[in-house]
Amino acid sequence: MTAVLENLILPVDLRKMDAVAGFAEKVFVEVAVSKVLRKILRMGDKGILHLTAVHYISQPVMGGFIAPLGKVNPTKNVTYQQALIDGAKGVPAVWFAQYVVNTSLRGLHVPGISMKEAFITAAAKALSRPLMKFITPKLGATIDRQYQVSDFIVQRQSDRSKLKM
Repeated sequence: MTAVLENLILPVDLRKMDAVAGFAEKVFVEVAVSKVLRKILRMGDKGILHLTAVHYISQPVMGGFIAPLGKVNPTKNVTYQQALIDGAKGVPAVWFAQYVVNTSLRGLHVPGISMKEAFITAAAKALSRPLMKFITPKLGATIDRQYQVSDFIVQRQSDRSKLKM
């Protein structure tokens, strides 16, 4: 039970600034990629706050949803193709977070499946990881370290998960 509570507060726990900043970097890139994809594909626009809420809520459960799909490698040690595959492993967590956010807005409901929305979510999540692999080392050691800390936390969640195959 303590691991669950720890996972819930880690993305915003101000006592662990590297983790908070790393999660903020991830969420920023995921939201930016989602906004750009929505603009390019002329799809329904979602507000920045809505997208930020979805991507932040996905962070505490990311490792648990990734665990059945296999281990996610640190971005420094993989190719861009593997980073894309590892990014795609986080899509179910973001879909879950979308349901949570939509439930808070509408109440309990049977989710309507929009293939466009599912595609944008999956593409934004999958593309953000190779983009972070490319960007973070160029932005300085501090930003790279913070991203790696948040990556390590998600990996630790996955390692502790009871859903591993």
